Amino acid sequence: LLTMEVNATIRGAREAGARSFVVNEGHGGNLFANILPWELDSAAILIRGFPKPLVMVTGIDSTFGTLMFTGAHANAGSPGVMPHNFAFDAFTVNGKVLNEAGIAAFIGGAMGVPMALASGDDVLTAETREMLGPLETVTVKTAFSRSAAAVLSPATVDSLLRQAATRAVLRVKAGEIRPLVME
Repeated sequence: LLTMEVNATIRGAREAGARSFVVNEGHGGNLFANILPWELDSAAILIRGFPKPLVMVTGIDSTFGTLMFTGAHANAGSPGVMPHNFAFDAFTVNGKVLNEAGIAAFIGGAMGVPMALASGDDVLTAETREMLGPLETVTVKTAFSRSAAAVLSPATVDSLLRQAATRAVLRVKAGEIRPLVME
């Protein structure tokens, strides 16, 4: 399912004019090998394995147009599905709490790259909008507990991610979504 979600995001970004794609496998439950390389969009470069210096954003530099996070998790201690934040109970910068997507946005922002899309459960999308502002979000499931959720069909998720990725790239190009900059 993760591979399908990444491919949908790539298709949407491509529809808005994106030309190159780097996929960084950041889910550690299977030794950072959850993306199926033989099913991944052939235009994508896949970064996988562990340890990686910047974990989920290893490989990024100032030439990237935007960051997009699929399958992100809500902050540690939240009521989301499998909530965590790398190995931290809490991660803050100048008192601002950041989840996984927020940390990636912070690193990307230091390089001039905006976070334009995040997908995950309803807890993740709500907290990410609160942390980062009006980026594109896709809620793919509604959390009931740390291990149970109402999940949308893969076809619905595919459509939602493709449309959101298209909007995200267009909004970055229009200057509506900007890099996260913090002192």
